[in-house]
Amino acid sequence: MNNADTTASGAYRAADDEVTDLPTAAEFAVLDGLRNRGYAVVVFTPQELRGAKARHVEDRLVERGWDAIDVLADDEPAAIR
Repeated sequence: MNNADTTASGAYRAADDEVTDLPTAAEFAVLDGLRNRGYAVVVFTPQELRGAKARHVEDRLVERGWDAIDVLADDEPAAIR
């Protein structure tokens, strides 16, 4: 999350001091569980998307993610794409 912090209640506080809703504690637990199992997890709030369609951003993240994996991985590129 860009230029922001988390309040004591867990609410996301944007750089302009606007408090926005975050996923619930249960949703965060699912995300943390996936991350702890080795999954890459990225979440943008609707405010961070600034009107961009979430599905379009997801598609671009997947495309760019494969490039990042190829650069950062310890092994040869996988043939699972």
